[in-house]
Amino acid sequence: MQRLNYILLILFSSFSFSAFSQTTCREDLGKAIELYNGGLFEQTIQLLEDKMKSCKYRGSEKTQAYKYLAAAHYEIDNIEQADRLTYRFLKKEPLYEAQTTDPVLFSEALSKFERYPSLTIGFTVGSAIIKPIIIKRYTIWDKADYTQEYILSNSTLFQVDLSKNIFKYLNLNFGISTTKFSYSRKIPFSDTTYLYFDERFSELKFPIELSSSFKVFKKFYTTIYTGVFYTRARNLDGYFNQSVLSNINNELLNIEFKTDNYRNVDNVGVSLGLAIDYRLDRFTFSLKANNSMNLLPFTKKEIGVSAPYEFQMYYTDDLFHFKTTTYTFGLKYTFFYKIKAKY
Repeated sequence: MQRLNYILLILFSSFSFSAFSQTTCREDLGKAIELYNGGLFEQTIQLLEDKMKSCKYRGSEKTQAYKYLAAAHYEIDNIEQADRLTYRFLKKEPLYEAQTTDPVLFSEALSKFERYPSLTIGFTVGSAIIKPIIIKRYTIWDKADYTQEYILSNSTLFQVDLSKNIFKYLNLNFGISTTKFSYSRKIPFSDTTYLYFDERFSELKFPIELSSSFKVFKKFYTTIYTGVFYTRARNLDGYFNQSVLSNINNELLNIEFKTDNYRNVDNVGVSLGLAIDYRLDRFTFSLKANNSMNLLPFTKKEIGVSAPYEFQMYYTDDLFHFKTTTYTFGLKYTFFYKIKAKY
């Protein structure tokens, strides 16, 4: 029992001493600010340098100590040391904006430094609108209407980005995204016969982009993106549905079968995008519109049955590019900031 009381006494004494020390440190910080406001800059420097070694300032107290220590050095024209202190302050508080209560010289010194997001990771979700640009049509039957457009489904896109600042406002972005889409086409042969084709793909995209951001208003920025990408689209499934007029009883018949020729389609392309960003501390909320186009032609194969009982095969190949427009919403988090002196 006596040992327990002894331990509790030691813990209570330690806690009381820590609380007393912290109170004293807070009082000394207030005294240093009074010395600064009274024009006693040397004494301010001496007191703050001593207390920043012995006191464990945190949060707003640490911010205050750095500000007034740097400002005091500016007041006595010790510019080099003051700049070092301001730089160290911004490394800890990269998003700090000057307050009306800050020392004037410290507020002015903040404009001497530029701050850029150095390493950022982002998560994006949005809608992809895909449109084929036909290069060449191959026709087999003269009566068939091969001018019918492809119908593509709008797809949901998911993307992860990593952004690294390489020079001032210029960033290098790497990403990986996935989306699923399908396209179909109905080719009339006559008033009563047609061929319907549908194919679904899952696409994996690896974009590499350069981006540059500019401040528009307060915490709003605009960002321009340009880059290249590599994609791999994998065929998930496809099927044909052909409506034909029976040669026996003159009835309209439907023939449907799935394809077994699964395939991967590799491609490269270019992209251009524009985003509006809102930066809140280390988080960035982004709305982005992006246009991209595959550079290599995509071959689309159609295989069908010419009559319900003959099973005679035919095919057509269309060459086209995919043009994709995406509208996305993203959330980014900046891990590190780069602080550089303007001059």
